[in-house]
Amino acid sequence: MKIYKIQADPRVKLDLKEATLFLKSRRKGLDVKFLNDYKNCLITLKTNPFFEVRYNNVRCMPLHVFKYMIHFNVDEANNIVLINAVISTYLDPNNSWL
Repeated sequence: MKIYKIQADPRVKLDLKEATLFLKSRRKGLDVKFLNDYKNCLITLKTNPFFEVRYNNVRCMPLHVFKYMIHFNVDEANNIVLINAVISTYLDPNNSWL
């Protein structure tokens, strides 16, 4: 079984910070649950990153609990998953997706 290395664009850190601040403002502890959901998805991506291509060769994986999607590319030659963004599915894809 192939194991893929996860790399994240520096903007992903901002996406996660924005999401956690918003969720924390809604309910205490929701930010921690969100980050755990995100980390569980990363575990999946390490072994099975071949989710549907949505646009411009970018694949998307929905988080299990929260209405967010991880947008990423797969470099099969180097066994790397490059995460481009983590975006709320409530946002308009024409304005907020890559």
